[in-house]
Amino acid sequence: MGINGKMRRVWRWLGRYGRDRRGNISTMVALLIVPLVGVMGIATETGNWFLMQRSMQNAADSAVLAAATNANATNNSYQLEGKSVATKFGYTNGANSTTVTIVNNDNTVPAKCASACYAATITRTVPVYLNRIVGWSATQSITAKAVAVPQNVPTSYCLVSLGGGDAFHINGGNSVNLNGCNVLSNGDVTCNGSNSNGGANSITFLGSNKKCSPGIQATTALPDPYSSLATNIPSNPCGGSYPQASNKGVVDAAHTLNGPLTWGAVQTFCGDMQLGGNVNLTTPSTGTVMVIYNGRLDLNGNTLQTLAGSGLTIIFSGTSGAYSHILYGGGSVNISAPLAGSGTWSGMAIYQDPALTTGVDMTAAGNSPTWNISGVIYVPNSNLSFSGTVNKANNGLQCFVLVDYTFQSNGTGTILENQSQCAQYGVTLPSTSNTVRTELIY
Repeated sequence: MGINGKMRRVWRWLGRYGRDRRGNISTMVALLIVPLVGVMGIATETGNWFLMQRSMQNAADSAVLAAATNANATNNSYQLEGKSVATKFGYTNGANSTTVTIVNNDNTVPAKCASACYAATITRTVPVYLNRIVGWSATQSITAKAVAVPQNVPTSYCLVSLGGGDAFHINGGNSVNLNGCNVLSNGDVTCNGSNSNGGANSITFLGSNKKCSPGIQATTALPDPYSSLATNIPSNPCGGSYPQASNKGVVDAAHTLNGPLTWGAVQTFCGDMQLGGNVNLTTPSTGTVMVIYNGRLDLNGNTLQTLAGSGLTIIFSGTSGAYSHILYGGGSVNISAPLAGSGTWSGMAIYQDPALTTGVDMTAAGNSPTWNISGVIYVPNSNLSFSGTVNKANNGLQCFVLVDYTFQSNGTGTILENQSQCAQYGVTLPSTSNTVRTELIY
């Protein structure tokens, strides 16, 4: 048989093989087994990787929020916080081929970060099985990243005690009502009784906390918020003469206030002053600054009231030593501070010169006399024994701020005011940025 005959036989065999379908599927499967396994591997393993990546993303989101909230760069506590949260999700740094990295200098989103964002990155290396048939590497790295920025939220305070030691103390607080008030102490805080916190929104302290809640630990002392105003106290015109009242009454008629009064921008007095009856006060629209040098203001059971459209700032100044610089006696002080735009003393109702360190303590504050005051009460060196009820002035707005040295209440004391209208007095409220809010931005 020649070559041509052999070729014809081959072509006939190939023709019969092509027309014969028996066993074709097996052949096709044998030829396609590798790509089929590759497709199944890709579908199965990439599906698992996707689920793992979503789990890792949830862990990264939670970890970075925790890290940014506990943002203490000094001792790297943010790293411990973030990694601890990641572990709760099953991703522990250094275990199961997992790396958890927490940083505080990320700049993934420059518009918000400025190289100061917190980032959590979780990476896990997993083995590859079926996909290796199509040439995939032996391992696959899966990564999730989240970025957050901490934001300090200012907290304003209606009651601030600047002293150290036991600076804020409530004993038997069943009748204390500080509802809506944020309290801050540069020292310790103590709250006793069934209503131990008086309903305060928060009680921030620098020292220790004894039973006050909700308590917030401060890291730095709050600076005196209004001491700089002392440079604006009018010059002392008294020439060293400060008549003092005896226990039986006031010095003389010149040191007695009676009836309706109309004052200008500044009214100064030397020595002790006393109300001889109820006083209704009219002032300029920008208010009056009433300065008492080396003396007390004894309400003597009467009421000092600012009329509608009037504003008053009572300033106690002079020298420390044998003098008292306080508001006292039964009766009521019913005054509104000058409104915003009135000048230096806008929003200030009572101001004790911070240079005075003696003769400044007040007992039964808020009760004897009664306080109906709209504005700031600044007594930075006064140990204040507080009772009674504080309400807004009859002709005033809702704005109350008390700054003292120490505050003590023996079971009574109600603050009915809030700070909702302090902006109308132009008051810069004592505030801190202790509260941290975090925003997830990536």
